[in-house]
Amino acid sequence: MAYYDALIAAWNNPTQPPPGVTGTALTPTMTTDQKLTAVQNWTMVGPAVPMIVLATEVYNLINLTEYNALIAANQTAITNLLSMGTLNASQNTSVRSRFIAIFPSGTQTFTALSNYAKQFDTPQIPWWIANHYNAQINGQDLANAGLS
Repeated sequence: MAYYDALIAAWNNPTQPPPGVTGTALTPTMTTDQKLTAVQNWTMVGPAVPMIVLATEVYNLINLTEYNALIAANQTAITNLLSMGTLNASQNTSVRSRFIAIFPSGTQTFTALSNYAKQFDTPQIPWWIANHYNAQINGQDLANAGLS
């Protein structure tokens, strides 16, 4: 039964959804099928993934008014970065540091780039993957775990 320990613990957790989980809470009034659907749709934050993106995607997040207000040296730095075609703007890279230095917190560009980076820094992954199951939870899994 050890294979299903995480499922059993989440299913029976008094806090719903369980800590760290995003999605629909399991309630006593739900049918088993409704609970299964909820579990199938649960997500959690997964490990960060490299933020390797096309420069055009970053360009489209830059506020033109803010860019035009930059000093010439910063405009050149941004133009040089965007001319690379593909950017590695992962956490702790020089590319990301440069953008943060030029478009600091509080700017529209910073907000747009920060929101875009979240999908790489804190990606939402299915709960079953985060808990090392081989496939999405199904009715047979519930039966095997004694939950149906």
